[in-house]
Amino acid sequence: MQTNTSSHKHPIPEVETPFHCTTTVQLRYTDYDMHQHVNNNAYFTFFDLAKVDYFTKVGNNRFDIDHRSLVIANINVNFFSPAMLAEPIQVLTQCVKVGDKSLTLVQQVCNAHTGEVKCMATTVLVHFDPATATPITIPDHWRNAFDEFESRPL
Repeated sequence: MQTNTSSHKHPIPEVETPFHCTTTVQLRYTDYDMHQHVNNNAYFTFFDLAKVDYFTKVGNNRFDIDHRSLVIANINVNFFSPAMLAEPIQVLTQCVKVGDKSLTLVQQVCNAHTGEVKCMATTVLVHFDPATATPITIPDHWRNAFDEFESRPL
């Protein structure tokens, strides 16, 4: 990944391919701290809302969950600048890798008008069978759906 330092004190990694999923987030009163910043805990809710939107768009009724699920194995978040009271926020989401039993998403929380990146998360999700409590192989039709949505082979 390259970095972008144009309007930030800290370099922000640039993604190598465009985002195809944008989720608008409505900020709530409870998302703010006493300094009128969005509290860091609220960002995880934003990421989860955007994951649902992403998988809905990618799946297009092709994902048959059938008692299987994706569980978070790892999430890393870098915060670059605070989102402020009444700032228009959106989350950009993309899949950057599909492995045998896991996939990796990159998400950015941005100002919807300026594009300023507020924070960025990398999340590894494991395809999991709750009945056996074990990871399972990601089906080919899921792989094909990710490749098609992202317009590239993953």
